Amino acid sequence: MQSNNFYADSLQLYRKQISTIPLLSQAEVLRCAQQVQRMRSLHQLRQELSQTLAQEPSIAQWAISAQLSETALKSTLQEGQRAKRRLIEANLRLVVKIAHRYDKPGVELSDLIQEGTIALSRAVDGFDPARGYQLSTYAYRAILRQISRAASLKQKAQWVPLGPEQQSPLPLPDETVAQTQRAELVNHLVEQLPPNQQRVLILLYGLQDGEARSLAQVALELGISREQVRWAHTKALQALRAGSPQASSLIS
Repeated sequence: MQSNNFYADSLQLYRKQISTIPLLSQAEVLRCAQQVQRMRSLHQLRQELSQTLAQEPSIAQWAISAQLSETALKSTLQEGQRAKRRLIEANLRLVVKIAHRYDKPGVELSDLIQEGTIALSRAVDGFDPARGYQLSTYAYRAILRQISRAASLKQKAQWVPLGPEQQSPLPLPDETVAQTQRAELVNHLVEQLPPNQQRVLILLYGLQDGEARSLAQVALELGISREQVRWAHTKALQALRAGSPQASSLIS
C-alpha cells in the first residue's frame, strides 16, 4: 500500500510541477517555433555537408557553409534547444490530459505520458507556423496517435503491469525532457551512419519499434551472416563514440 501511495504521490507531484509551467502566448510560440526551425535547418545542413565531405564537418566548416560565424552558429543552436524545451514543457499538460483517456488496467499512465512526450517533441520539430495552425492543434494529433498506439500494443500483448514494489516514480519534467533529448541525440547520430550500420543498430536496439533483437534475429531479417552483423555493430559503435561518447553509452 505504501508503494502504491508513493507512485500516486509521484504522479501528483508531476502534475503539480507541470501546472506551474507558464503557458506561452501565440507570439512566444511563434518566436520559439522559428528558433527551432532555424536550429533544424542547421542540423539538416550539417547532415548534407557530412555526406558531401564523407565525414563529419568541423564547427568551422559547418559555420562557413551556413554563412555564420562560429559564435553565431553556436548561439543559434543553443537558442533553438532552449526554444524547443520551452515549447515541450508548456504543452506537457496536454500530454497528461490525453494520456488519462487511455488509462486502463494493464497500461501504466506513466508509460503513456512518456510516449506522449516523445510525440510532442517530434511535433515541435515538425511544426511550421506558416501553415496557419496552432502548435497545440498540430501536437494534439501526434500525441493522440502515439498514445493510442502504445496503449493498444500493450493491451494486445497482454502486458502485465509492474508490481507495487517495482513501480518507479514518474519522471519529473526536467527528467522527461532530458530523456527525450538523449533519445533524439542517439537517433540523430545513427542517421549519420552508413545504411547497413543504421539498419543493424535500429534492429539490435529496437530504436524504432522498441523491440531489441539478437544477432541471429538481425542476421535472419537482413539476410546476412551473424559475423556481418557483428562487424557492422562494432563499426557503428566506434563511429558513435567518436561523434558522441554520451550517445554511444546509451546503447552500448
